[in-house]
Amino acid sequence: MADPFGTLAPQQGGLELVNPLGMLPPQDRVGDPAANLAAWRWRQWENMGRAALGIDQLPNPAPLLARSDPMQAAPFLVGMVSPVAALHDGLRGIGTMQAAQAAGDPWGAAAGMGNFALGMTGALPLAGGIARAGQAIDKSASMLARDARLAMQNASKSAMIFEPPTRPPRPFEADYRKEPLADASGRLTHDIDGNPLTADRVAGRNVVGGDESAYPRTELKSLTKSITGEGPERVPASRIGGDAGRYYEIRDRRSGKITRSGVLLRSDLDEAAADRVLGHEVGHVISMRGAADIPTTGMVTDLRRIYHDLNTDPTDWRVLREAKGGAPVEQRFWTSPESRGYPAKDVNNELWAEAIRAYMSDPNYLKMTSPKVAARIRKYVNPNPEINPYIQFNSLAAPALPFGMLLPSMLDEVRQP
Repeated sequence: MADPFGTLAPQQGGLELVNPLGMLPPQDRVGDPAANLAAWRWRQWENMGRAALGIDQLPNPAPLLARSDPMQAAPFLVGMVSPVAALHDGLRGIGTMQAAQAAGDPWGAAAGMGNFALGMTGALPLAGGIARAGQAIDKSASMLARDARLAMQNASKSAMIFEPPTRPPRPFEADYRKEPLADASGRLTHDIDGNPLTADRVAGRNVVGGDESAYPRTELKSLTKSITGEGPERVPASRIGGDAGRYYEIRDRRSGKITRSGVLLRSDLDEAAADRVLGHEVGHVISMRGAADIPTTGMVTDLRRIYHDLNTDPTDWRVLREAKGGAPVEQRFWTSPESRGYPAKDVNNELWAEAIRAYMSDPNYLKMTSPKVAARIRKYVNPNPEINPYIQFNSLAAPALPFGMLLPSMLDEVRQP
């Protein structure tokens, strides 16, 4: 009977998931549709398996298989057989039931429900498989970390990301109310918080009387190399599990220090998509290397609004309605990290990566949308010596723009901590 979430089949570089019922994920519209579909299906199994087994994450054995080392992948595969096979059978029962219902076959639906019940029973701790699977998962994860061939930290699961929406520009005089500190050429020497601006590039205000300046996307590759020591690498989709991009770190097992890090981008992305994905991964580089503990306290809603703005198609009818002055998009319809398939532990990292991408791409957008987020990024990133030789951020808290609509109040112009 057909399996709604697909079946595992060997392919070059790992595992492919074959979906006979054709349940399609949201389309990335770029790159290899087969790779997008395979990655989406793996995420479905990962999310369901994580919930059913009560563990944080199911590591993909593909990196081990891809380098022709099946013996190291074996503990993962064997250890997962008992509970996941039962879970798989149970979920196939759901598919059987749904297909039978659609075909008007009540007995087939009943049989599917029975298979689901039996499968779930086999996945219970009484079967003893979950403990073995957990041990195998830990061992496999340790192997992946020790081998460090793909020590993935953060991934862009989709290339369907966009530029920040345009906001009305804020006058320079509204940002610097006092005489700005600048050199003889007019270049600003301090940010609006009074901290020195020493980086090669500043996203935001750069010169006296000047407009907000985006970080040049043509320099993102050199920025990546300056911080990580390696430029971004274009790789086949199979190497990064069908994701659009990944930032990875390799750490010494004893000291915990980073010995190598870098950014991987899918080789089949067009240049425009690759630039946006690279911007997202550089957001991870900056947040992980420069502000790993940056808190979200008091600004989760703002961060989620930013994520929605940068991850929702601007031709979406709700977005178009809001842009024309209509009702703002309700929060329940916002695009979120969770809707993109990220587990809970990765959500904050994704929110900050997109906020930093917004600051680099359009400082005026971030300042007008959430001055608190802009100030938090400056506070944690600008003083960091690992980042500030290459990039810093500058702008002033402006009137907040909740749900895309400007507030006339000037009270929010006070600098936010």
